[in-house]
Amino acid sequence: MFDDTAALFYENVLATFEGYLDVKASGTLGKSRDLRTALAAATAAYHFREHLPITYAKSRSDIVRQCPDYSLLGDVVNAGKHNHLTKGLPKLTSADQIEERIVNTEYEDEQGVYRHVEKRVILKPPGHPERDLLDVLINVVNFWQDELVGLGVIPKRARYKLPDDPQPRPRAECNGGRIDFEVIQGVRFKTIDQFQRFNYKTSRVEPVDLSGAELQFRVFKQLYSVDVVLTNNATNQKLTRTLLLDEQESQGLAKCRSEKEFDEFLKRLPKAQDAIRELEGEVRRLEATPMAEQQTDSCSGT
Repeated sequence: MFDDTAALFYENVLATFEGYLDVKASGTLGKSRDLRTALAAATAAYHFREHLPITYAKSRSDIVRQCPDYSLLGDVVNAGKHNHLTKGLPKLTSADQIEERIVNTEYEDEQGVYRHVEKRVILKPPGHPERDLLDVLINVVNFWQDELVGLGVIPKRARYKLPDDPQPRPRAECNGGRIDFEVIQGVRFKTIDQFQRFNYKTSRVEPVDLSGAELQFRVFKQLYSVDVVLTNNATNQKLTRTLLLDEQESQGLAKCRSEKEFDEFLKRLPKAQDAIRELEGEVRRLEATPMAEQQTDSCSGT
C-alpha cells in the first residue's frame, strides 16, 4: 500500500494525526467527528509497528518500555474495534470509556466574566486518572518520529507538544464560549459537558459544582440581518439597505470567522449585490439632483 517506511509514516501516521488536530481546532462539534478522527490517528500510530520492515522491527513490549503510552493507545484501538476487552490486563476495558467532551472554562477580569470552550477526547480507565487522548497520541507519534530519525529513515523534525494552555487564559485568547453543532435530523445527538472555573485565589482551574442546578439547552434557527452601506465621500452622506437573510444564508454567515471572510461572503450574496446596485443608483440620482432640492426632499412629509 505504501512504497516505503517514510511514506507510511508521513502519509498515514502523520496525515491522520494532523487530520485530527485540524478537526480538534475547528469550532464545530457533531457527527462524532472528533472521536472518529482521533481513533483513526490512534489506529495508524499503534499499527505502524506491524508494517515496519524486519530490519526495523520492535516487539510491543520493547516499545512499551520506551513509551509506556503505547500500551494505553493499544487499549484505545482495541476498545474502538471490539467494544469490550476481556483478554490480558487492559487499562481501558470498553469503548464507552472513550468520550468526546466539551470543556467550558470560566474566567473573570475587570470587564467581567468571560469563557473559553474546547473539544477533547477523554480516556477514562477504571482506577486510573483520566487522560486526554491527544496527550497519549503526541507521546506515541513523537516516539515513532524519534525512532525513524535515529534510523536515518527521515530527517530530524520538530517534536509535537501539547498546545500552550496559559492560566488564566487572557480574554483575547478565548473564543467567548462559542461552539457550533452539526446534527443529522432523526439521529441522536449527544454531548458531554464539563464546566470549570479558574480560581484566582488558588491559581488553579477547578470543577464547578452543578449539584441541584437546572441546565437548559435550546436549539433554534438563527436568522441574521446585515446592513449594506454606501457613503458619498463628498457629502459624507450614508445610504443603507438592511437585508434579512434566510436560513441558508444565515448558516453561511455564521461560518465567517473574520472580517475578511464576512466581506467575501457578502460579495457572493446575490441580494447584497442587488442592494449595492440600488444604492449606487441612488447615489447617482442624488449627485444629479441640486443640493437645494435634496434639502427640500429631505424635509418634506410628516
